Amino acid sequence: MINRTRSVVLAMIGLLASGCATTKVPPPLTWTVIDLTQRLSEASPVFPGGVPLHQTPIATYDQGYFAQRMELGEHTGTHVDAPAHFAPGKAAIDQIPMERLIGPAVVLDLRTKVEKNPDSQATVEDLKRWENRHGRVPPGAIVLILTGWDRYWNDPKRYQNLDEKGGLHFPGVSGALAEWLVREREIAGMGIDTLGLDPGNSVHFPAHRILGQTNKYILENLTALDRLPPKGALLFIGPLKIEGGSGAPARVFAILTTKSP
Repeated sequence: MINRTRSVVLAMIGLLASGCATTKVPPPLTWTVIDLTQRLSEASPVFPGGVPLHQTPIATYDQGYFAQRMELGEHTGTHVDAPAHFAPGKAAIDQIPMERLIGPAVVLDLRTKVEKNPDSQATVEDLKRWENRHGRVPPGAIVLILTGWDRYWNDPKRYQNLDEKGGLHFPGVSGALAEWLVREREIAGMGIDTLGLDPGNSVHFPAHRILGQTNKYILENLTALDRLPPKGALLFIGPLKIEGGSGAPARVFAILTTKSP
């Protein structure tokens, strides 16, 4: 009975990931879980002005158990930006419906552009080329931008990539792409493996504002996006349920399914 239940659950996961529905249950599936969350420490990089992790012991094993007090910002580590982060009156982190935090992942590979220019932006043309190869972005999708920038996570200075004037330089998403996606496709949100969805040299953060105004969330500081296929993975996002929060640290992972032999 347990194996049968697991097969049905996996079948439903496969359907969600493919963005389709049917009344038939496919053959049994096996799954692979990919962790897309950065390991968080007190040395981890933060956006300038952000609050890094700080841990203080409050109990030791000499007292019978181990526990720590934790201080960090809502946007520290791998996290979710709620729509309210840049859009007054839109959903706070605890108001995002849970069903919107699960959805098919669309992975747009920007690594070639980033190698040539760290200030690169994902554009509408990039997304249209993706659709020409892989089909239309499915409803409820989370569009993830793979830049390869996560390889600098353990080198905070390189991850921020500040110039001599204190300006940030890392890749991101153009405002035009954010606008096109919310207008032309029924996405749930977007994500990226850098400090922010807008490129580091952005001043007005158009992608944040456009997505926030349309109640779409943003994932930042992701990792291991190169382990996902362009489509077919199912994404799970678990932010802390902070009342009225502008965002929250989150555990993010994807499930890949294959038919059992």
